[in-house]
Amino acid sequence: MINFETAKKLLSYNKTTGEIFCTLAAYKTVKGKKAGTLRPNGYKQICVLGKLYKEHRLVWLLVYGVFPNGQIDHINGNPLDNRIENLRDVSSVINQQNMRLAKSNSKTGLLGVKPRNNRYIARIRIGNTRKHLGTFATPEQAHEAYVSAKRQYHEGCTI
Repeated sequence: MINFETAKKLLSYNKTTGEIFCTLAAYKTVKGKKAGTLRPNGYKQICVLGKLYKEHRLVWLLVYGVFPNGQIDHINGNPLDNRIENLRDVSSVINQQNMRLAKSNSKTGLLGVKPRNNRYIARIRIGNTRKHLGTFATPEQAHEAYVSAKRQYHEGCTI
């Protein structure tokens, strides 16, 4: 795993844009070029000395001198916004609580909402239990109930 001193020699971080640049010419890289490639999951990764790192974890290393203890959460939900003020070191639970978009296989496209018998149910997970929030006429009403509950029960929520 790369250490802070090596990272500082090979990479530079622009706090205004949240981007990382190569500081030395290396294999297949040009000095001053933006580092990293965009992955299908929406996050950038950077290859340093033959090992792949998520860009946001390298940002944390470059700013604080150590890798984060937990997961890096993008506060505003944008995985490409790696400005340090948008990043926080959190547990997996808190990171999941800050989800803003439904999974790709969602039938409604709305977080916390599922269709059932021409109506829509809203449910939220609190710890290891799932809480039923109600059945609604429209998916938008169910989603509104979910977001309201999310703000109340999920300490990691920034919506």
